[in-house]
Amino acid sequence: MQQTEQLRRQAFSSWLRTGRWPIVRTADGIECKFNPYHDPTNGRFTFAPGGARGTAYVRPESGHRTSGSGTSASDRIAHLQARTPGGRGSNSGAFQDPMTLEQVAPGLRSAPGGAVVAVMDHLFDFTGPANEMRIGQIDAQADNILADIKRLNPGFHYDELGPNTTVEGRLNRLNDLRMIRAVTLVRVKGGYGALTIETIRRRQEMADKAYEEGVEMLKQGRLKRGTTDSMRLGNYIDTEVRKKIRALYDRYGIKVTSQGRVRVNRVERDSITGSYRQPDIRVDDTAIDISLTKKQGNTPQVRGFFGSDFRPNHVVIITPNEYNSGGSSIIKR
Repeated sequence: MQQTEQLRRQAFSSWLRTGRWPIVRTADGIECKFNPYHDPTNGRFTFAPGGARGTAYVRPESGHRTSGSGTSASDRIAHLQARTPGGRGSNSGAFQDPMTLEQVAPGLRSAPGGAVVAVMDHLFDFTGPANEMRIGQIDAQADNILADIKRLNPGFHYDELGPNTTVEGRLNRLNDLRMIRAVTLVRVKGGYGALTIETIRRRQEMADKAYEEGVEMLKQGRLKRGTTDSMRLGNYIDTEVRKKIRALYDRYGIKVTSQGRVRVNRVERDSITGSYRQPDIRVDDTAIDISLTKKQGNTPQVRGFFGSDFRPNHVVIITPNEYNSGGSSIIKR
């Protein structure tokens, strides 16, 4: 649905004040609802869960989403080591502009405690097809975000070395502005929602790339740390992504400390039991972790996150897209 710039600005202003996007209505006053469920093979809308990737969430008692293979982690790694590299899926929704967890995981707000809610993976697809026909779409999104930043910080000036003449350059500009807006919201409004989304977005990209690199290194016998292929691959991904996320935060001036609202690989203690857990990342009230195995609300690691003193409202489990077609997920307290 197309919106005028004035309506978009009013919606953004309302979000800043309330933390929610206003309900969209037509000229006749009829409420419109966004249907996130579609079949990626033909683009048609479906009823939830619908489509090959349309699962919104499953209650814990119903079991987790499956990748369709039913194979073990080691079997999936062996399969990917042997497969011929192929293309990725549709990138049709990559330029939507989510700023809250509810916008990237349909059904999260109304889901019961402990539910595992699927992240709409296409929202975080960095590597899907992008051609000259989409430059206008990319630029329009970037210009909207730039306008958001200037409303938050009227003195902001975006320095560019020169015109971006390629699609890749346009995408880099868009992603740069997304991070700048997220950091500006933290500094001006004290809101960490957008930074949480951008952390998840970038961490998914980093995990996907590290996974592909790790599989190649396993083929060559270059990964040694760990007793199984799964452990060796997981250790490599953890190390690479942790290094890159620290560099990303440093680039945008985000302070990472043991007592701050943003932490990387820090101990989170449970003062009641004396135990502790160490999530990969903590952003405000959200714990974010990479895993090559499915996690549920009753998984000991997840229970430990929820039981720690910082009491996260959500635990986000990032899974490399090439490893598990079930995708990444959010577990609600």
